[in-house]
Amino acid sequence: MTLAKNLTFRSITQLAYTKNTIKTYDRAVLYDINNTRPFNNYDYVDPDGNYAAYYGSASGVNGYNPNYRLQYRDRQDNKVDIIQSLELDYKPIKYLDLNAKYGLNYSREEDRYTYANQTLNRNIVANPNYYTATNASDAKGEVSNYDYKTVFQNFLASAIIKTDFQEDFKLNLPIRTSTQLAFDYRKNNYKEYDTYGVGLPTYSPFTAAQAGTYRILLDNSQPFVTYGYLVNQRIEYGEIAGISGGFRSDYSSAFGRGSTPFTFPRGDAYVRPSSLNFWQNGALGAYVPELKLRAAYGEAGIQPRPFDRYVTLGTRTLGSNNVFYYTPAQNNPDLGVEVSRELELGTDFTVKGGNGDWLRRLNFSFTYWKRSTDNAIFNVNVAPSSGSGTLKDNAFSLASRGTQFSLNTTLYRGRSFTWNFTTNFGHQTSEITAVKGNQQIVVTSSAGSTNYVLKAGQKIGQLFGFVAIRSLDQILPDGTPALTEAQKPNYEVASNGYVVNKATKQPLYSTNQYSFGDPNPTFVSSFINDISFRDIVTLNFQFDWTQGSHVYNQTKEWMYRDGIHKDYIAPITINGQTGAWTAFYRGVYQAGANNGTKDYFYEDASFVRLRNVALGVELTKIFRLPMKRLQVVFGGRNLLTFTKYTGMDPEVNSGQTTGNESSAWDRGTDHNTTPNLRSYQVSLNFGF
Repeated sequence: MTLAKNLTFRSITQLAYTKNTIKTYDRAVLYDINNTRPFNNYDYVDPDGNYAAYYGSASGVNGYNPNYRLQYRDRQDNKVDIIQSLELDYKPIKYLDLNAKYGLNYSREEDRYTYANQTLNRNIVANPNYYTATNASDAKGEVSNYDYKTVFQNFLASAIIKTDFQEDFKLNLPIRTSTQLAFDYRKNNYKEYDTYGVGLPTYSPFTAAQAGTYRILLDNSQPFVTYGYLVNQRIEYGEIAGISGGFRSDYSSAFGRGSTPFTFPRGDAYVRPSSLNFWQNGALGAYVPELKLRAAYGEAGIQPRPFDRYVTLGTRTLGSNNVFYYTPAQNNPDLGVEVSRELELGTDFTVKGGNGDWLRRLNFSFTYWKRSTDNAIFNVNVAPSSGSGTLKDNAFSLASRGTQFSLNTTLYRGRSFTWNFTTNFGHQTSEITAVKGNQQIVVTSSAGSTNYVLKAGQKIGQLFGFVAIRSLDQILPDGTPALTEAQKPNYEVASNGYVVNKATKQPLYSTNQYSFGDPNPTFVSSFINDISFRDIVTLNFQFDWTQGSHVYNQTKEWMYRDGIHKDYIAPITINGQTGAWTAFYRGVYQAGANNGTKDYFYEDASFVRLRNVALGVELTKIFRLPMKRLQVVFGGRNLLTFTKYTGMDPEVNSGQTTGNESSAWDRGTDHNTTPNLRSYQVSLNFGF
C-alpha cells in the first residue's frame, strides 16, 4: 500500500501446517527386509493375533519384522510455521532508494512416539531383547515427546544510490553507478524440550500419565545473534563493461575470544566486445552477435555453532544428585571462522544459426570455478593425557575446482509448434590441501569396515580397501606382484574374470588396502526439453546423465554375508567345473577381513534417468468454458533409469540416512538406503 508520496508498505503473512503420521522410516523397512532370508513369513500372526519381531539368527542376523514395528509403534508429528514479512520502501529523491525489511519465522513442532507394552507378545517372551523402543530399556513400552521451537528474526536496512552521467549530469559519458549500503541483523532462538515416560500398562487406551517412570531427556535453549554491514559499489560503461567491488563485515555471538568482526571482500567484472562498433558492423557480429567475458571473486564465512567456543562441563545424575564431569568432546575458545574463497571465470556467447525454423540462435555459457575453504571445523582426536577424547578445532583446508557448460536454444519455432532445448554439463573434484599439524584425521564410514583418512593431497570421499586380483601377472598399486611364480600354478582366472584358487574356489585379494580412486563423477549433465503445440498441448521432459560416479554397495556385501543375494545362483566356471560356487561368493565377503572394504562392491554408478515428464492440455482451447484457463497436467518423476549398478538406485547416499547426515565425507555408500521414488502426479490449473 502507498502511505505517502514515494513511500510504500508491504506485508505478507504465511501459515503452514504439517502433519506426519509415518510410524517408521523407509530405511528401517529396507534394512529389515534386506537382512532377512527369503523363507521367512513376516505376515504370520500368532494365536493372539500379534506379529513376531525376531525369527532367530537362521532367518538373518540382522533380520527384523517391519510388521511388528508398525503394530506396536504410533507417531503423531505436528508442525506449525508462521512467517511474517514487512517491507517499507521510500524514494525521497531520484537518486536514492531507502528500503527496510523485517521478517519473523516462528516454528513449533511437537513429535510424539508411542510404543505399546509388548510384554504379552509371545515372541518377545521368548526373545526379550527384540522389543521396539527409543528410550525404554525393556518391553514395557514408552511415550516420548520431542518439542522443538524456533524463533528467527531478520532485519535488513539498505540504501541504494544510483546515478546516470548522461541523464543526470548531462555529460557525454555513458557511465552508470550504483552504491549499496546495508545493515543486516539476524537473531535465532532454538529451544528443544524432550521427555519420555516408560513402563506403560498392558491395557488400552492409556495416557502418558500412567507411565511408571517419567524423565526429562533434554531441556536446551540455543540463542544466536549475528549482525554486520555491507558496502558495494558498481560502475558500468554503457553496455560495454562493468565492474563492482565491496565487502561484508560481520559480528557474531558465537565469536567468543574472536570478538573482532570478520570481513569478507567480493568483486566482479565483465566486458562485452560484441557491444563495440567494429564487432556489430563487421562479419564477426553477423555470426556471433553476443559475446560476454566475466570474472568474479568472493569470500564468505561459516561461523561456529552457538557455544562452540564455550568450554563447559557436562552434567549427569548420580543417585539422587546432579554431578559435573568433563565431556569427551571439548569445545575450543580460540575456534576461528571457516573462510571460503571462490574465483569464477566465464563467458557467454550467442551463435547465429539458420534462417529457417530450425536452430535460429544458439546460446552458450561456460564457467571455470575454483573454491577453497580454510579453517574447516572438525572434532579431532587429542592426547589421552589431556583428559578429553576430541577437541573442536580448525583442522584442515579444502579445495575444489570444476567447469560448467550450458547450451540453450530453440530447436524449432514454427507457426503452431515450438521446441526449446537446454543442456547442462558439469564436472568437479575436491581434495584436502592441508591438515593442522600434518595429522591424519580418521573418519568413520558406512562402507564395509573402512574409515576415511583426511590427509593432505587426498581426494575427498576416497575409499581404501582390498583389491581383487584379476590377472595372474597383476601388479599391485605399490609395485609388488600379486602372485609369486611359485603360487601361480594354484590359481586361475575364473569365467567371471576374477583370480581364484583352483582347489578352494575362493577369490584372491590383496593383503594390503589401496585407494579405489577419485570418487567424483567424470561429469554430470541434464537435457531439458520444452515443447508446445498451439498453446493447447505442452510437453516437458528432462533426462539426467551422470558418468563415472561410484557407489560402495554395502547392502550387497551384507547380503553376500548371509547368502541371500541373487548372485549366489549365478554359475561360474572354475578349473573346468561350472556351478554356483558358494565358496566364491562367501569368499568375497571374507577376503581380507569379514565385512572388510573390497573393490568388488565398489560399483560403477553411472546412469541415465528420466527425471521429470509432464504433459499438459489446455481445455479452454478445446471446449468453450466460462473461465480463462483450465489446464490438466499429467506428470511423473524418476520413471526410467538406465544403469549397470546392481543396487536399488545409483543415486543413493548413506550419508543422508545412517546418522552421518552432517558428514561431508561419507557420500558414496549404499547401506540399505532409501532409493529415489517413482511418482506420478495429476494437477489442475485454473484461472478466471
